[in-house]
Amino acid sequence: MSETNTPANRLLAALPAKEYQRLLPKLEEVSLTNTKTIYESGDTIRHVYFPNSGTVSLLSTVEERTQLEVGIIGNEGFIGLPVTLGVKTSSNRVLVQGAGVAMRMKTKDFLKEFKNGGLLPRILQRYTHSLLTQISHSASCNRFHSILARLSR
Repeated sequence: MSETNTPANRLLAALPAKEYQRLLPKLEEVSLTNTKTIYESGDTIRHVYFPNSGTVSLLSTVEERTQLEVGIIGNEGFIGLPVTLGVKTSSNRVLVQGAGVAMRMKTKDFLKEFKNGGLLPRILQRYTHSLLTQISHSASCNRFHSILARLSR
C-alpha cells in the first residue's frame, strides 16, 4: 500500500488524512497466518493491530481446554482494544482464523497517539460499542438458538 492510497482497514480509513499520515510511520505491515496466536489470555499487549484482510477470533477459555469464540474481527476492526481502556493484558486468546494482512503498531506508540486527541479515540470508542454489541448478540444466540441457526450466522 502506498502512502497515498486509502487504508484497507476501515477504522484507519475513517481518520482524517493528516491524522492517518501521522500514524503511518509507526505502522508496519505484518502477515496474519492462519492459526497464528496473536495473544494468549493473560499476555501483555505489546502491539495493536488494524487488520486489512483476514479474520481474527476472540476466544474465551474455560477450564484451560475448552474455548468459545466470543468475537470476530476483520478489516472493520482493531485488535488490542483493552489498552484503550487502560488494561495492559489480554483477557482472551486472539487467534487468526483466516489468513490476511494487518497494520501493527507498538502499544507504547499507539497510546501516545491515542492520548494525542484527534479522531482516533472517538472512532475506537464507537468501535468498542460495536464489538460489545456483537459479543452480546453472540452470547444470546449461543443460549437461545439451535446449532443450525448459530452456524448460519
